[in-house]
Amino acid sequence: MCCILLCRHDKERHTVKEKRIGSATVRLLQGDITACEVDAVINVTGKTLVSYDEEDAPVPVQLDPKIWEDHDGEHPVVLTSADDIRAHHILNAPIVETTSTSGANKIRKTMRRILEEAQQNQLKTLAVPAIGSGVNRYPIERCAEILLEELSRSVHQANNSIEKVIFVLQSQKSYRIFEQVLDDYIEAERAKD
Repeated sequence: MCCILLCRHDKERHTVKEKRIGSATVRLLQGDITACEVDAVINVTGKTLVSYDEEDAPVPVQLDPKIWEDHDGEHPVVLTSADDIRAHHILNAPIVETTSTSGANKIRKTMRRILEEAQQNQLKTLAVPAIGSGVNRYPIERCAEILLEELSRSVHQANNSIEKVIFVLQSQKSYRIFEQVLDDYIEAERAKD
């Protein structure tokens, strides 16, 4: 299934891939994660998010540096308000640097913590970046597989609150790779049934 999505600041329409995993709708979007109207956007940078104004100029969305003060080096998921963007909240979950041997486990653990926090706060809609594939340069194919596996595990729980997840990709190449992984994942799930 495909739908058309018009994002803030975008002058043209984008075709968006839409599938279902369990009871949740999964969408893929190339663009600005801060333009998504969702309950929470995911920030894995540990610093700032970048939004864009009407002229497409970058505008940093500052985070309160005190959010990490009470966590003794641990990087839990912290829910904060999202005053400067369209989302209601920001789920801050900084991922530590990944390597080829530790990357999968760190990405899986980060996504699991994000989804657990979302479930605890009864969040219904999330915008998620390709966790681990940016600065850490973990392969986008593996990132997509891990993120989809964790999403599936979470939305199949009895008291699931998550209804929609938008995976926001930065480039057309990342979008196409994630799209293929999503199609393959859905096909593999159908084959199991």
